[in-house]
Amino acid sequence: MALDTWAIHKSLYHPIFQALNQDGWTYGFAPRYIATLDLGGKRNDVIAGTRFFGGNTQARQYVNVSGNRGAQTLDSSQNAYNYEVYVEDRFFFLPTVAVMAGVKALHDVREYVDPGGLASDPTYRSTRATYSGLNPKFGLLWQPNRDIQAFADITRSHRTYPTSPISCRRSVPPRASRRSRRNTH
Repeated sequence: MALDTWAIHKSLYHPIFQALNQDGWTYGFAPRYIATLDLGGKRNDVIAGTRFFGGNTQARQYVNVSGNRGAQTLDSSQNAYNYEVYVEDRFFFLPTVAVMAGVKALHDVREYVDPGGLASDPTYRSTRATYSGLNPKFGLLWQPNRDIQAFADITRSHRTYPTSPISCRRSVPPRASRRSRRNTH
């Protein structure tokens, strides 16, 4: 059993078209289980795990007055949450060559809230988007020793913006896959 964890703090001040000021965290944990079994006298590796990672950002914008903050134009919160569960089986039909099969299920949430109340941004806005997918995987693995691997596989890919939440003031969610649904409230 293995466990990866992380937490990253971000603080950004960037005076471009407006003075952007963002403060946020990205964090996650990913437990993983790996077992080597004997199946009919052949090596069989099973890998199973889950992963949760997310991020929260407080995004503020100001009129850019020669690189300094002027009047505030935006005060929003942006949240992203990602949930994954996966399993993969590697059956070594030769001592160094395996056939692989696996699947990953995922569910991602993006939230954006702009409470308004500013002279240039008086209106409350919020949006929430969810994305779900199921990604199968099939392939071959060549592993001549513990430190070297080469593989070829076919997999379905589903990608939602990793931890960057919805960042558009117009309540527009990120690009969605064909199986996505959008809820605006």
